[in-house]
Amino acid sequence: MQKVEEAYKQLVEKNNPSGAIETLKSLDKEAILKKPLALMVLAHAHRLIGHLDEAEFYAHKLMEFDEWVPHGLWAIGFILTRRGNFDEALEKLEKAKEGLKDTRYFPSVLLDISGIYWFKGELENARSILKEALDAAKERGNFALVSAILGNLSVITWSLGEFQNSLEYAQKSLSLARRYGWKNSLCHMLANLVINHGTLGDLKSSKEYFDEAIKEQCGRIPDVNVHLHIALAFAELVGGNAKEALNILTEIKDEVASLENRELAANYYVALAETYYKLGNYKKALETVEKALSTWKVETSSVNVAAALFKKLILAKLNKDVTLAESDMQAYLGWSRFLPILIGLSYRAGHKEKASQLCHKMVKEKGKVIGDITVHWDEMKPVVSDCIEKFRDDPEFLKFMLRTRRQEVYRTISKFVEPKRYMSILKYEEFPPEVFTYISSKITPELKNDYFELRTIYTQSSPLKIYTFGRFELWIGNFKIPEESWERPMALEVLKFFITNRNKWLKRDYIMESLWPGEPPDSSASRLRVYLNYIRKILEPWKLKNEKSDFIRWKGGSYGFFPGESGYVDVDRFEKLIQSGLANPGPRERTMDELGKALELYRGPYLEEEKYQSWAEIERIRLRRLFIAGVRKYAELLIESGQVELADFYLYKAFFEDPTDDELVIMYLKLLKSLNRVSEALKIYDIYRERLMSLYELTPSGEIERLYQELKEMRG
Repeated sequence: MQKVEEAYKQLVEKNNPSGAIETLKSLDKEAILKKPLALMVLAHAHRLIGHLDEAEFYAHKLMEFDEWVPHGLWAIGFILTRRGNFDEALEKLEKAKEGLKDTRYFPSVLLDISGIYWFKGELENARSILKEALDAAKERGNFALVSAILGNLSVITWSLGEFQNSLEYAQKSLSLARRYGWKNSLCHMLANLVINHGTLGDLKSSKEYFDEAIKEQCGRIPDVNVHLHIALAFAELVGGNAKEALNILTEIKDEVASLENRELAANYYVALAETYYKLGNYKKALETVEKALSTWKVETSSVNVAAALFKKLILAKLNKDVTLAESDMQAYLGWSRFLPILIGLSYRAGHKEKASQLCHKMVKEKGKVIGDITVHWDEMKPVVSDCIEKFRDDPEFLKFMLRTRRQEVYRTISKFVEPKRYMSILKYEEFPPEVFTYISSKITPELKNDYFELRTIYTQSSPLKIYTFGRFELWIGNFKIPEESWERPMALEVLKFFITNRNKWLKRDYIMESLWPGEPPDSSASRLRVYLNYIRKILEPWKLKNEKSDFIRWKGGSYGFFPGESGYVDVDRFEKLIQSGLANPGPRERTMDELGKALELYRGPYLEEEKYQSWAEIERIRLRRLFIAGVRKYAELLIESGQVELADFYLYKAFFEDPTDDELVIMYLKLLKSLNRVSEALKIYDIYRERLMSLYELTPSGEIERLYQELKEMRG
């Protein structure tokens, strides 16, 4: 029974299905068939890594034990989902949900039910069920599941076009996975972030998350390593770098050949086929997509549907016969990244009317869900002008096209849609801020009132949002401003300097000496003017020529950055909440709520990429101290209320921010001691002692040394 319990922990507590299967390999098969817990572990472990036949075998065996029928139904429901039998899968999972309602597994079943609605394209239903699952997982204190659900919420909200919410869910999932050492969850979440930032055009962040995953040794897990490389290749494809994508995928071809998870291997071959297609090697693309179809033979699975559609497109390209690919439009709407290829093929075959209609149908069906349409966007570039000219009177079509953030779209709409109508279409709508650059160039005196009304509505609904904890992010409304879009990278550093010194006036000489010490004043003054003008254009593209900036101000030889009441800077919100929480003598619930919200905002050190700038380091140290003070009080309240797992999460996070804070170390060692996690506590002590000596040449305090001796005695 010990092996079975160990496998159960691998599956449920460590989210490691491969480890669970490996643990049970030494048991006799006949013995396993008599142990329902072992059957349950094997059914779920095999389903999670794509071994559907094995999972189905163990699930049916599990249902021979009456009290385990709901578990068997759960596993079979998941298997049916993966095979594309959604209605039957939902029926099984609903029965499993009722049977497992009062157990720890209830939120997991909800998670799988949400997956069906996601596959069916019912994204709002999927999100609603995921939120129910999240509450249920929190109630049960299952933080491994909380992390997984947050990851799925990230995927769903991304598909809904809510990019910022998606990234916030991803960061929360990542934090939990990192703390508890759930390597699989951590690495898959990092892979999702690689894709997400790539889709936003932020290739730099994609590469940083990929590097972080390699640093976390994700590459040692075969499935995860393949997932990561597919993700980075996808990001490169979105960025138009097909050659680099091919290099990335070629690195792992031998590993894919021996991969147990054949569904993932098929996904790899589809990605490789798309890369060959982008490079113009259509025969190689066809050969590779055929390999995908022969690798994973579940015809109704999502990867096979994608491969079959892509095969039609390649054949149409090779045979110059677009009718081979036009037969099933509804299927393409489920795989939006192939639509630009189909539209482009139709256009080049002389079916211009058909291409325009497909372009329009794409918008009508997909609504605000941009998804991954931009992967093969180049294929439909020749069609864009015709589509926009034909449907320039359709507001929904124009708004969808704008959300692709393609310069040729902005230019073409400006060409075919007169400015007054352009502005009326955009009122009360989300659209990329850079659109203003194209509108403002056509504003005449007669149109100024309309223009000012539009930008007032826009700036009220799409505020400037600045995130400084961890990786720096700049958003205007729901649109991220990627670092790659800054044609003057030094201007971004100047902006960070002003953000650090926001809401105050700074003498010009002080600014220049802080940013460019030792440079000639005339040269520095010129640089500063150029960079500030550039920053204004990025932050306020709606400003007309010679209009004063609302954010960057000038007064008598001094400059200042003032985000205003509508602007959001995470540091300001963090400080307000944490200071209120630390000073609050009121109800415990209010204090915990304020501190919890504040600590969630702390994604990492302040402007962590500006490691060598003294102006950033001073602020980094100040905010780190505030964070640790908040953690100490919050952890104390959590422990008093019995929420020790959450207290452990924050104490661990704070310890690695500053391993030399005596009060924090004492609190953390006492908690670990009370939980009988002696080995972990001794490791924390060793790190503390080493850092204390290396940084300050000090030895541990008397109280910490006494705790250390007690821990050694407990270990025996």
